[in-house]
Amino acid sequence: MAQNPMLDQPMELRKAAKMLSASADTMAEARRAAMSADPPLITPGEFKLSILHENAMRDAVTTILLMAIDGTIKGIQGSQADLEQAIADASEKIRKIESIKKTFSVFASLIGLAQAIVTGNPAGILDAFIEVKNATA
Repeated sequence: MAQNPMLDQPMELRKAAKMLSASADTMAEARRAAMSADPPLITPGEFKLSILHENAMRDAVTTILLMAIDGTIKGIQGSQADLEQAIADASEKIRKIESIKKTFSVFASLIGLAQAIVTGNPAGILDAFIEVKNATA
């Protein structure tokens, strides 16, 4: 794989933030669908936890957008296209998963990626990227 900086431009950060925000929207839709089922496919505790995770993702997205304004993440190896594809795959998986518990797992991996981007730690971002890929496998 070519060694190119990942997320080294504000435009790329904004694109990743937009995709992660769309994942939060997708998780909210999955939560609503699970609650609307008869009987509900989600417990009250899972419902609350899902909202907390969604809020964590939206907070990370806000921070990523601020980073896009303030500067860039340096030293990350990999492909922006690979990162974007992993986010898109995870979001699609959330839409299609029958089990809300598996949906939580996929979404949690995306939260980890968003938080790793916020910290700007190259190794953490790569580890989180791998977790997203594993969660959607």
